[in-house]
This record gives sequence, C-alpha cells and structure tokens, in this order.
Amino acid sequence: MKIIRMNIKGVGGNLKKKCLEELIKKKQEDVVCLQETKFKEMGKKCIFKMWRTNEIDWIKRGVKNNASGMITMWMRSCFHLANVITGENYCIIQGEWRLGEASRITNVNIYNFGSLIEKTAMWEEV
Repeated sequence: MKIIRMNIKGVGGNLKKKCLEELIKKKQEDVVCLQETKFKEMGKKCIFKMWRTNEIDWIKRGVKNNASGMITMWMRSCFHLANVITGENYCIIQGEWRLGEASRITNVNIYNFGSLIEKTAMWEEV
C-alpha cells in the first residue's frame, strides 16, 4: 500500500499542481491525502489530470475562511469504499484493500487548525 500524505499549503498554483502530478506519476501511489488545499472547487478535470487517469475516486472537504480544505483520493483498483465519516476538519474512509490479501482498512485524513479548545473538540469527535 503506497500512500502520500501532504500538507500542500494551497494547490491552486500551476507549479504545485505540476509537482504533485509528477510526484504521483513517479511514486505510483494508491492513495493520496492532501491537507490545506485552499481550493474551493477541485473538479474532476483537475483531479484526473493530477493522476493522469479517471480510474480514481475521492472525498473532499471544503475550504473554511480561505484556509484548510482537504482531499483523499484513491485508485479504484486498489480500494473499494464502504463507509465515509466526515467532520469539519477530517475525512475517514473505510473499505476493502483489494491488492494482495484483501483486508479492511481505515484511512484518516486530518487537517486541524485553530485554538487548543477547537483541536481538543475535534479529537474527541474523531
């Protein structure tokens, strides 16, 4: 299982998009979790271009006050989604890993910013 987890600090610029495309191509990742995308709308075209395929699925959380935003993307051939749990600052996907010996997995993508009280509340929720 190959996973990229990255705080991208904004994926809107062409240079960052190109670097991310090259990283995914080079590493041939199965799952990519990005935090702090700062991207209000990340559509199919943009996502498919990053992966250079349309054989992917994803879950995204929106931008709040021009900060945060996250996306979890995976190859359909590697992972079958069974359940999604989302909160303001996290996205949890659960399902079956299809490569090798099939197994159930849970993947958590978190971007937590704000006060200590807000962070504590989020961790209690998760």
